[in-house]
Amino acid sequence: MTGTGGTFYFVIHPRGDRSEVQVIDLASCARTERIEWLAVNDQDFYERDLAIAHARGLAQKFGLRYVPFESRYDTELNESHSLTLD
Repeated sequence: MTGTGGTFYFVIHPRGDRSEVQVIDLASCARTERIEWLAVNDQDFYERDLAIAHARGLAQKFGLRYVPFESRYDTELNESHSLTLD
């Protein structure tokens, strides 16, 4: 799944909890708001699935809890909505 026009994704420690990781989506026009989260690193992604894979990999490698992605803009992009039994 690709990013929607002007949206990027990055990995954070939600609520500043360094034992967890989660993907955040942010509109490019709001890029300056990125500093409001405790980002895991400086890496940005322009595809949701790549950001999720990166966050899951970090969680596994460092023994962190992965928090499923929930879009700030489009609930259809939420990770819980994209799971299938295929």
